[in-house]
Amino acid sequence: MLVKPEHVEIMLDVFSGMPNPSWAVPVKRIAGILEKIQNLPAAERISRDKLGYRGFVISNPGQIEEVPEKVVAFRGVIGITRSGKTTYSKDTAGIEEDLQKMAREMGYGDVLAHYLRPVK
Repeated sequence: MLVKPEHVEIMLDVFSGMPNPSWAVPVKRIAGILEKIQNLPAAERISRDKLGYRGFVISNPGQIEEVPEKVVAFRGVIGITRSGKTTYSKDTAGIEEDLQKMAREMGYGDVLAHYLRPVK
């Protein structure tokens, strides 16, 4: 995906063998998320090595200075990569829910509904 300057890419990580849904947004659209990740409590890394829903990945292909290289939100844990080093925090600020809402606004509500439904 070609991402414009001052934009980040958000990917809903759900598919294996097919391209994941992704979209580009201006940095100002995720300013609230960037603010929320600043002071989260520490957490242990959570494995994303499974099929199905694996959360969201915000990437910074334009290397915008105030934006981390990568932010991963999955199952209540936020992974934040800066200068090649990843730290993990508890998502006490509802970042994953914010990204789910954004995905629905972008037209991916059916995908989320399918992959987030309770397992029987």
